[in-house]
Amino acid sequence: MIRTGTRIALEVIIGLMAVAALLVGVALWRLSSGPVQLEFLTPRIERALSDPRGGYTVRVGATELTWGGWARTVDLHARNLTVFSAEEEVVAVLPDVVVRLSLRALAQGTLAPTAVEVIGARIRLVRESDGTFVFGPWAEAQSGTDTGGDAVQADVSAILPSILDQLMSHPKASEPLSFLTSVRILGARMYIDDRLRRVAWEAPYADIELTRDRAGLAGRVDLILALAGSEANVAAQFVYDRAQRRSRVTLRFTDLLPAALVSFAPRLAPIARLDIPLEGEVEGQIGLDGTVARMTFAVRGRSGMLQWGGKDQPPLAVHALEVRGGTSRDGHELKIETARLVLGEDGNNGPKLEVSGTLTSARPRFVGDLEVDLTLDAEAVPAAQLGRYWRPEWASNARRWVLKNVPRGVVEHAAARVMVAVPDGAFARAEVRTLSGTMRYRDLEVHYLRPMPPVTGIAGTAEFDGTSIEFTPQSGTLGALKVHSGTVRIIDLDTSNETMAIDVAVTGPLRAALKLLDHDRLGLIRRLGFDPASAGGMMAARLDMRFPLINDLDLDQIDLEARANLNDVRLADFLMGRDVTQGTFKLEVDKTKMALTGPLRLAGVPMEIDWVESFQPSVPRRTRLELRIPAIDAAGRAAFGLDLAPYLEGPVSANIVALRDRDGQDTLEAALNLSTAHMAIAPLAWEKPSGVEGRAFITFALEDERLAALRSFEIEAGTLFARGSGELAPGTGALQALRLERITFNDSDLRDVAVKFAEDSIDVRVGGGVLDATAWLDVDVDASVDASRRSQTQTATAPPPGIPAPPHASFMPLRLSASHLDAVYFGSDRFFEAVSLEVQRSRRGWERVALRGQVPRSLWYRRGSKAGSAKAAEEPEASAAAKTASRTAS
Repeated sequence: MIRTGTRIALEVIIGLMAVAALLVGVALWRLSSGPVQLEFLTPRIERALSDPRGGYTVRVGATELTWGGWARTVDLHARNLTVFSAEEEVVAVLPDVVVRLSLRALAQGTLAPTAVEVIGARIRLVRESDGTFVFGPWAEAQSGTDTGGDAVQADVSAILPSILDQLMSHPKASEPLSFLTSVRILGARMYIDDRLRRVAWEAPYADIELTRDRAGLAGRVDLILALAGSEANVAAQFVYDRAQRRSRVTLRFTDLLPAALVSFAPRLAPIARLDIPLEGEVEGQIGLDGTVARMTFAVRGRSGMLQWGGKDQPPLAVHALEVRGGTSRDGHELKIETARLVLGEDGNNGPKLEVSGTLTSARPRFVGDLEVDLTLDAEAVPAAQLGRYWRPEWASNARRWVLKNVPRGVVEHAAARVMVAVPDGAFARAEVRTLSGTMRYRDLEVHYLRPMPPVTGIAGTAEFDGTSIEFTPQSGTLGALKVHSGTVRIIDLDTSNETMAIDVAVTGPLRAALKLLDHDRLGLIRRLGFDPASAGGMMAARLDMRFPLINDLDLDQIDLEARANLNDVRLADFLMGRDVTQGTFKLEVDKTKMALTGPLRLAGVPMEIDWVESFQPSVPRRTRLELRIPAIDAAGRAAFGLDLAPYLEGPVSANIVALRDRDGQDTLEAALNLSTAHMAIAPLAWEKPSGVEGRAFITFALEDERLAALRSFEIEAGTLFARGSGELAPGTGALQALRLERITFNDSDLRDVAVKFAEDSIDVRVGGGVLDATAWLDVDVDASVDASRRSQTQTATAPPPGIPAPPHASFMPLRLSASHLDAVYFGSDRFFEAVSLEVQRSRRGWERVALRGQVPRSLWYRRGSKAGSAKAAEEPEASAAAKTASRTAS
């Protein structure tokens, strides 16, 4: 029984389903063949869509039921829908409106739409100067298009406020539109008029969907936005909170050009230099008055151009761009969390720049004065491309100098913080308040003074601010020289007189440093008179330079100061053809002078040097070179070509000063300490043993660093004193003549003595004085001869020359003429007065001695003889004279 009942029920259900399917099929066939007219619904549709309280009513031309395909199935269309204002003026004529009815309202006996879809509408949204949004008539659009009747027919701006209110109201049977849950406007055209910013733009195509939400109202907008001649795709979603009167908005966009944003926000004018399609997202909260309570954004872009320099400069290729940030709740601060810019073509990425910071204003909406606080990081900036990134108006002199003189290298990383004041939001009048930062660089090539060789391979760090950049190089090379720690400062960047100050440590071979200083641009070493190629040794220097950052730089515009330690110095032909070895010097150089001090060996002789070279043309004396020689022996003197034996033997100390005047006159001054030397002049029967004080002062004139003249000399050693000058042979420097103002030795005191040295003879002329000939005579005349004088004038090493000469002796030919001697002594109490003396000696010995003089009155008589007996007085002297003449003749 149960089985039979079940079977019957199933058969009935299947039959009903078959009938329903047949009816549906017939209905679909009917709908697919064309719209089904539902005129009986037209009045009720008109009442359902009208809102008398909102000030408008609706008239529908026809109501149709259509088949929209399997995606939309069955739609109810209100054709030629006309909207009238309370004054019976036509507000809008909509050719087609799709209406979906509310089953809930039908259950309450009311025909009410739950969803409305408008196709091809026009909407004008106005942002008033106070920030509020209202809908305005399309006919007032300033786009210059569709301002005629067609525009009015599709304008839904007037009825949108009422529809929005109904979407957010509670359903009431007396208000059919209150049952609305969604409104869709497809293929619309939008015109946005922002009177606050005094800009307007148009969306030629827009799909808008508004839906009821628990909080109030939700919506989605997909549109093509026309801005500044370009089109961007924008998709926005929002939820309006009725209680807070605020909307949460999420906006996504693609193909948005930065220049287009300037039309929306003129204060963003600086970003118009960037020509790159952007995509991104914006999220925020917006009040009904247009106030943005909080906003975050993320923007990305690839493959574009950046017009960074002037219009005459090519734009920079941009590989990628990314910006993230947001605004504060009070709308006073815009924060850039990160902004990353990668320059270069695709596949050949260039420098990278990252920026973060804030933009703040005292007033909301960033009106009035602005403060910008940015942190910037840059990576991999080639020096060869600095001109593309360094704008011409930024420290123009420094820019010109750097671009010309730093052609190679890489700034690996640079970080900076900059604070900028923007008065009244005008970025063209922006003023940098503070600037500071650091950088790291490598492989720089710097031309400090063209055309001299550059410093290459420079690596180090730097710090900078608004007025200066301070580089701290850790390495670098200048030919064979190496650059170590130090600083290079570019100062006065806030003026038009930028200056570079260099303070670096340099080490390396002395030869390389001297070659550098002797470059044609400087020519310093050639002025000193020696060849840098002959130099050897090592140096460690500290270099200070200061000069203006101009390309056409003169040497006079450079302030230079250097301090160096020179070790194991070797210089060929340094002084008088002699070489320097084992030099250890301290060197100081500036624009006015050079000073060199320290120990060395000159021709193998140890000594100290103190050398000052003046570079000032106004200073008469150009060179002062002092050599302090603690001891120079016979070998040392021979190295200088001064073989003084047998006249001087043993060590002496000397202080020698070479002077060079600006007019080219060279002088050599020597001060000698002869105390430790043994000295002897055999022809004068004079000697000074070692240990007896002695000194000499000699001045020579030099030509081509060779002795040219003996200007003056003064010698004081034991009983010898001589003052005078001399003549030297041109080229060889051999002594040719002496002029003695005075010479004293033993008991002789002569003046105005002229000595001429020929190749094989000596000519002596004596102007006057007293001559003591005792030491030349071996005459035992009287026991009263002073024994001490005899011991003074006779030594074991150089016995006084006796008369006659030893057999086979050979002498230097000598001629002596003294016509006005005051006296000639032959013993302590034997002498002539008013003497005229002529002496001549050949190589064999004395040939002629002619003496004419007066016997002093005191010798006319001897003690004990009778007074007035002249003969008694003359006989002893005649005997002595006879003995003298006899020895002389022999």
